[in-house]
Amino acid sequence: EGWRALEAGAADRAAAELRRLAAFHGEQGPPQARLWAEAFANLAPEILAYETTRAQTWRPVVLEGPFTFSFDALAAWLRTVDPAAAVADLPATLPRVPVEGTIDRIDIARDGSARAVVIDFKTGHAAAVRDVRDGVEIQVPLYALAVEMGAVGGLPPRADGAPWQIDH
Repeated sequence: EGWRALEAGAADRAAAELRRLAAFHGEQGPPQARLWAEAFANLAPEILAYETTRAQTWRPVVLEGPFTFSFDALAAWLRTVDPAAAVADLPATLPRVPVEGTIDRIDIARDGSARAVVIDFKTGHAAAVRDVRDGVEIQVPLYALAVEMGAVGGLPPRADGAPWQIDH
């Protein structure tokens, strides 16, 4: 409801929904949830200002989106993306070990392009390129991979059938 209000330009209604959700979760959770709810409610104006600006370029399409893929599906997908890549050295069959998770939020570009972004609320910052390259930070890159593979539940297919591309 808050997103619909925000997109309709009803910032006051969106703020009221944020406060309602914060109060509800604060009442339902452990004692520390009350502290979180109060802090969140106090940040509501800044969150709304940020999301209002962001909504000009990006549209949220997935909240709490589940994803799953297996190593063999990943290898098959990589072979289609870049047949000359190092995956050519992988065995023809790989274990069907599932990689599963839930992505907090995925936004797509309003301009109709293939751009998508993954937002992880708990991370709180963008991972350093070095940490991603060195395999220290794998959570958000796995999320991005799931988006590009088309393995996220609730992510609408593109009209042209092409995959979504993560905007870096």
